[in-house]
Amino acid sequence: MAILMLSQGVPMLRSGDEVLQSKQGNNNSYCQNNAISWFDWTLLDNNCGMHDFVRGMIAFRQRHPSLHRSRFLTGKPASGQTLPDITWHGVGLASPDWDDPAAQSLAFTLAGITAEQPPLHIMLNMGKASLEFAVPQIQGWSWSVAIDTDREPSIMGHPDSTLPPGSRVRVSRRSLMVLEGRAA
Repeated sequence: MAILMLSQGVPMLRSGDEVLQSKQGNNNSYCQNNAISWFDWTLLDNNCGMHDFVRGMIAFRQRHPSLHRSRFLTGKPASGQTLPDITWHGVGLASPDWDDPAAQSLAFTLAGITAEQPPLHIMLNMGKASLEFAVPQIQGWSWSVAIDTDREPSIMGHPDSTLPPGSRVRVSRRSLMVLEGRAA
């Protein structure tokens, strides 16, 4: 869910995804008049944590226009900007593992749409072990943790302390972390 909400384009959610309702693999359930197509309201109470997480991710996405751009990402600065719209990384800066078919990590930095909007640094670890990611230094900005899917609450209600320049951040196995730029 987090990866979907951090992706460019329009996130497509099916009613029930926000409370972990399954249609048991049936992708054409509109013609079913049974429990497969009915909304199970008990899941709202049973999975309220997931519901809150999805609400928080929607609010985060709305707060950051860089997550729903109206043009393709090019890796070059937009007019009037100094940062590239996207910079790809691996666990090291500017070194994505594009040529490794077994790679299970990826990181990228998104510049704000305008110079005043904060950049985001997103680190994904799909592996079975924690990984330590390098954090980019961007002049005029510091970083704080905005989302960590390995912590409760996953979406931070208040910014963590500022990360020191040149930091490395540990991202737990099968989780992601989003750093949000703070004007320095």
